[in-house]
Amino acid sequence: MKQSLLILITVSLFSFQQKVETVLFHEYSPTSSSWDITKWNILDTSDVRFVLEETVDWKGRVTELRYLDNGEIYADPLCYLPTRVTFSYDQNTITETLYHGREILLTTDCEMSYKKIYHLNSNYIERIETFSKYDSINVPQDIINQLKNVVPEYTNYTCSDSVNTSVEYYIHSYAKLNSIYPVNHGYKLDQENHFYGGQPEREAVENTLINRNNR
Repeated sequence: MKQSLLILITVSLFSFQQKVETVLFHEYSPTSSSWDITKWNILDTSDVRFVLEETVDWKGRVTELRYLDNGEIYADPLCYLPTRVTFSYDQNTITETLYHGREILLTTDCEMSYKKIYHLNSNYIERIETFSKYDSINVPQDIINQLKNVVPEYTNYTCSDSVNTSVEYYIHSYAKLNSIYPVNHGYKLDQENHFYGGQPEREAVENTLINRNNR
């Protein structure tokens, strides 16, 4: 009985160890229009003002990004820039949710959706659902109705092979989908696209695209 209990405890501890999250720290810089990674995987954050905290699950997948300013969530970002992004995973889907602090990004603030569900097939994005939420307390209903014509409350669309598509904020994740950068069929890395912010983001994307193609 004691031996069986010891084996059970050992197995449980092993399983727990295998499922512990890890946290990575990256240096970033606010720009006039975005966030820009300047250095991956810094070990000492004591003298770094802008630190991106990345949480990675036991399967090597990013689950959260937090943009910090002197150890606190960045306080006054541009309306369309999240200060926190979460990722959850189900069978063949990635759900990405954008926040300002604890609150989701409202469409009435900057005309954008706050959540996307990426549907994958063999690590390729084939379909995306988007979700928007409106500030019905501070914004008149007629304005919200007009906004819904521009940014619908819900969309569900199939990706075009001719339009580059990726998991938006994976660009700021080092881990991504266990070192895979999911994209649509026909994706071509645009060397002129300012969204990648130059190095080191672009190199990380190039490396993870290779990983995806080799699996």
